[in-house]
Amino acid sequence: MLLALVVPDSIRSDLLTHAERESPREAVGILGGRGSTAMRVLPLPNRAVDQHAFFADPHQQYLAERSLEREGLEVVALYHSHPGGGAAPSMADLEFSVGWPCAQLIVVPAGGPNASARIHAYRWLDGELHEVSVLAG
Repeated sequence: MLLALVVPDSIRSDLLTHAERESPREAVGILGGRGSTAMRVLPLPNRAVDQHAFFADPHQQYLAERSLEREGLEVVALYHSHPGGGAAPSMADLEFSVGWPCAQLIVVPAGGPNASARIHAYRWLDGELHEVSVLAG
């Protein structure tokens, strides 16, 4: 049961850079890896019309998942950002995440001079929402 995800500093940096680059739109993507360790960031185009929502380009997601397969990696997490927002999942985030067997990450880029970037993770297990610890690697 995955209740911790190891996110090395380089991966964390890539996540935050992607989130900042896409702001004020939400960034979306996949973390590939093995077991509970993220090893690769695969940013995906966000096709949502609303800038406060995400919808990963289905074809690009398919290609990203095939790329991970060829490398012997798996999807260890899906991520999206909440620019200017909190780290808690919205109702839409919760509805989206049901049925996915991996962790869901919410990346909150630094919003100002005194605000620090954060990554929050959660996962559904046995019908219950659980927080997933994000550990440095």
